[in-house]
Amino acid sequence: MGLLEKNVILGTALVDMYAKCGMLKTAHQVLNQICIRDVVSWNALIAGYAQCGEAQETMRCFNEMKCEDIPPNVVTFSCILKACNNVGVLH
Repeated sequence: MGLLEKNVILGTALVDMYAKCGMLKTAHQVLNQICIRDVVSWNALIAGYAQCGEAQETMRCFNEMKCEDIPPNVVTFSCILKACNNVGVLH
């Protein structure tokens, strides 16, 4: 119906919901449908990957976000640290 193309808030809410349910592939697909992605929508996906211990995907999304010239914020870096801690990089 094109709702995601017009409403970044709705798209971000769906990304967050799917990510929190562990449906990361679906969350990523929804993010790709949002026309104007922002740091909040990226953080929803990055947090989901970090929560599920997917450090490589967390970093891949982080790099993809930077390629879109979206500057990270404190939430982004917190998720990156969580992902690194989950795989033992910070010990």
